[in-house]
Amino acid sequence: MTKALARKGNIYLVKYESGLYGVEKTTKSCSGGLKYSENKEEVVKFFAEYIKSVRRSKNDFNLEVYGN
Repeated sequence: MTKALARKGNIYLVKYESGLYGVEKTTKSCSGGLKYSENKEEVVKFFAEYIKSVRRSKNDFNLEVYGN
């Protein structure tokens, strides 16, 4: 089971039950993993850098933080 920690548009920061953290990009039909690690700080840093580098679109929303 996964838990969404934060979201920016279609990019999610997730935590798995196993303790693994990941950054995933979703579309209407599928999702793909961009980075996975057990080190939370490493994944959060990648998430922050990635959302800064993505071009803004009409579907881009504000950053939503769900939990830690």
